[in-house]
Amino acid sequence: MIVDSKIPLPKDENLIRDVLVNDYLNNNLIKENLNLNYFFNPEVPEKNIKRPDIKIQSPNDVYKTEAYYSIECKVLDNKYVTGTSGLNAKYIKNGIRRFTDKEYTSHFRVNGIIGFIVEQMDIHQNIIDINSLLKSSFGQIKTTKLLTNEKYFDDFEYHYSSTHEDIDNYGFKIYHLMLDVSGNIKR
Repeated sequence: MIVDSKIPLPKDENLIRDVLVNDYLNNNLIKENLNLNYFFNPEVPEKNIKRPDIKIQSPNDVYKTEAYYSIECKVLDNKYVTGTSGLNAKYIKNGIRRFTDKEYTSHFRVNGIIGFIVEQMDIHQNIIDINSLLKSSFGQIKTTKLLTNEKYFDDFEYHYSSTHEDIDNYGFKIYHLMLDVSGNIKR
């Protein structure tokens, strides 16, 4: 819906996330149409505390402070895609690794990362590049299954999953959604 709306977006992870959460996920009309019965809470920055970009909580678990799904958001472009200084590397360091290091909770052993694609690219090739970085430059991250294209949705091509182990050797899954908002980015 964001892409179809042609709403102009900045090349900023937090501002794109805020539009997604506030204007779409928490929009009551959209929630009713999609039958979403969850609370979507964007990160509230606090000094020296790292929090996931989005916490998703069921109304049944609202009083269990640790019972939520964590979603991290990252912007991705087509620069330095195989290097350790590009945004793909940050996707791993500041995304996947925050889950493996238990910086973010994994109460349900399932989390997510949304990649906001801000420049045109071959998304499937970019996943190959991320997997290559995971194997070559981020071997300390215990990955039991690299990002693999899944067919959960017939009308959305760019969804993947990976499995990892945290620092206590407990396994968990990450769902990765790559949202191509490159046509919405303000030039």
